[in-house]
Amino acid sequence: MKNTKLVEILMTFSEDEMKDLKKFVESPYHRKRDLGDLFNVLRQFHPGFDDAKLTNEYVFSRLFPGKKFGDRKSDSLLKTLTSELFSLCKEFLIQLGLREKENYRTYFLLGQLRKRKLLPEFMREAGPALEFIEKDTGNNFDLIEKSYLCSAFVEYYIDTNEFDKCYEMIIRQHENVLASALISMLRFSSQQTAAEDGYNLTTRKNLNQSLMKHIDAESFIEELRHDGSRYAPYMEINYTGHLVHTSKQNDRSLFFRMKKLLDESRGILSKQEMYIFYSMTAAYGNKIFSGANETRHRDKVLELYKIMINEDAYKFSPEDHFQIGLFRSMLISSRVAGDFEWMKMLIDNYLKELHPKYADNMRSYAMGQYYFGIREYGKALESLAVLRSDYFLYKKDLKNLQFRIYYSLGYIEEAYSVLESLKKYLSGTEDLSPDMRKISNNFVKFAGELLKVRDKGSRKDAEYVKAKILAEPETESADWIIEKLDEI
Repeated sequence: MKNTKLVEILMTFSEDEMKDLKKFVESPYHRKRDLGDLFNVLRQFHPGFDDAKLTNEYVFSRLFPGKKFGDRKSDSLLKTLTSELFSLCKEFLIQLGLREKENYRTYFLLGQLRKRKLLPEFMREAGPALEFIEKDTGNNFDLIEKSYLCSAFVEYYIDTNEFDKCYEMIIRQHENVLASALISMLRFSSQQTAAEDGYNLTTRKNLNQSLMKHIDAESFIEELRHDGSRYAPYMEINYTGHLVHTSKQNDRSLFFRMKKLLDESRGILSKQEMYIFYSMTAAYGNKIFSGANETRHRDKVLELYKIMINEDAYKFSPEDHFQIGLFRSMLISSRVAGDFEWMKMLIDNYLKELHPKYADNMRSYAMGQYYFGIREYGKALESLAVLRSDYFLYKKDLKNLQFRIYYSLGYIEEAYSVLESLKKYLSGTEDLSPDMRKISNNFVKFAGELLKVRDKGSRKDAEYVKAKILAEPETESADWIIEKLDEI
């Protein structure tokens, strides 16, 4: 019983949801057969369902006192009951989804009222839907919901012979569908970049890419601006985001163009849109300002992260966990910018919002980064000592940070050892994209030269290595290596 699909789905329900599910199961409307007794037997084991008493024999004995479990008939009966309750749980999930999607509920209600010719009641229920249709948004999910609601009004205005209003709703319906499709197409490049650069996946040619080749987006957006279209700012910010993800060069102007658009558009962006655009722009800033000669711009990236936190836009939705990659980027950005107070605030107040399976590991990693930043190297090593490097970004981060700590403490033999370990990892891993391997391999190369220069104590050699790093824009921790070369 413990490893059944029924128990698996019941484990996902909160206590409040279990109370609602009980009413749902016991409602005569849903009853093919009475499943209330089975639900009540299982409910006592919620939420863990890990009690040794939870067996098929126990459940059957509670449902049918005095009857013996074990033959084919009793086993078949219990399987039938659990299968039907499992199906009812899935029906309940549909109801939960409809409860969360008010616009889809309204769409279905308006459709039924129109079919039944209850037109006055249709208009009484239509107010919130009309308000939503008028609301400006660049959220492609909102636009899809708008298109559904518009279609309900198209049918209504046909029935009432209001053809001018009908045609306007047809325009709105198609505008919303097209806007949603275009925004999705422009945002696709970010998903492709994440797949190729973040997870080193091989992607296939697709309809999005083919269509983008044949669209003159610049003139299209210019026309929208000229016409005063409500969709103009959303198309422009999504198109600029597309350029950010497809740019083959580290274009500083794109970062500042995107940042300017975000400053201008913050008032019309939803939390989800802010999450998408701010995290994307910050990631691009981290990329183009990673070189040793770009340190003066890194506070601009941290500024974006601070807005995400202050505006409660650091997650795609309130129900989601804080993404581990974004949390890591915020940590490193605040350390590099030297804002250790904000860094500690992030750890203390937001680490708990990560997925529980990552929280302990990230705490060790985060405190290692924090102590390294404030130059308490012994505490940094203690924090990193318990870190499990099963997440692929931890592996290179851990070795990189260990090297810098060992160097700072004067543990040169250990520094050589961890650098060699990092070199072997980079040569054998398939987890990292070629770009990520390149910047890490450059770190290995120049960190090795730093050790050699340190042994010699030669100012001339230090200046020579520094010049090589400044000429190589894609080197991880380049500013730290240059700092150490300057000390020499």
